[in-house]
Amino acid sequence: MVTDPKRAEPRMITFAEIKRQVCEQHSITIEQFDGRNRGRLFCKARKLAWWRARQETTASLPQIGAWSGHRNHTTIYHGICMYEYARKGEESPITKRKREYAKKSWQERKSRGDI
Repeated sequence: MVTDPKRAEPRMITFAEIKRQVCEQHSITIEQFDGRNRGRLFCKARKLAWWRARQETTASLPQIGAWSGHRNHTTIYHGICMYEYARKGEESPITKRKREYAKKSWQERKSRGDI
């Protein structure tokens, strides 16, 4: 919720406002935010917006997904979880599992002489 200086009562912020603020903060356009580009900058912006929408609005995950370029609610949930881990400075279990798998694959290739 945001306190409006003209009124004493707090008002609910809309997802459009959150999206606009995040796009300005990350120097991207609304079209890039809603698009399918999976570059790091765009993903970080989306995750922040989804997390803020979940915290600051009463919207459901499917609603947030519809507002974000028609994404599935599971994508929104995953993005929010990943943002929370990053916010805490922790490594997510998913990232840890991927890193361990890559290390194991590299060691196997090295032992076979492929590298």
